[in-house]
Amino acid sequence: MNKLYIVGLTGPTGSGKTTVAQMFAKSGIPSINADEIAHKVTDIGTQGLLELVAAFGEDILNEDGSLNRQTLAAKAFADEEKTKLLNDITHPLITMEIRKATRELIKKGVKIVLLDAPLLFESRVDRFCNDILVVIAPKEIRIERIMNRDAISHEKVLSRMNAQKDDDFYLSRAGHIIRTDCEEKELKLQVAQTLIDLRRTASEAER
Repeated sequence: MNKLYIVGLTGPTGSGKTTVAQMFAKSGIPSINADEIAHKVTDIGTQGLLELVAAFGEDILNEDGSLNRQTLAAKAFADEEKTKLLNDITHPLITMEIRKATRELIKKGVKIVLLDAPLLFESRVDRFCNDILVVIAPKEIRIERIMNRDAISHEKVLSRMNAQKDDDFYLSRAGHIIRTDCEEKELKLQVAQTLIDLRRTASEAER
């Protein structure tokens, strides 16, 4: 059976993980996006959504019954206990879907895949990974990116960031590091070199 070399793609919020994943995709490396899976397992009618409502209240729902993710985030990231509660509900469901996705990729003969998961270690899905790629950027740049991306206040961005691990946590666990506080040309060079390294390591792992 084909061996799938799984590379955990992680880093603090706003670091540029999506951009890096898109660059890898252009080089033929697919990704499993944990955020997209998180949306899937908390969609209308899912057990995940029912459990979130029971834990955080009906005011996390939009008028159409869908999950208001900003309201949930404001509640869940208010303190560590509530963040843990959110993770305890969603992470087992996300893990199940990741297993399904990897099985499908193996059937297709894929050799390397990125597992794009901001909470890679907290959700313990790093245990699926053969390697870890950390994407990093200075805090000031990340704050600006998140404010523009999510249209939220500086205060809410800081609340979200404070609920995550610091840079040293990620860097100490990295097999590879890509820094996104640079021009696009430099970023592409970093991605290209990392891909060379990953392909070599994946090939060696198959022997």
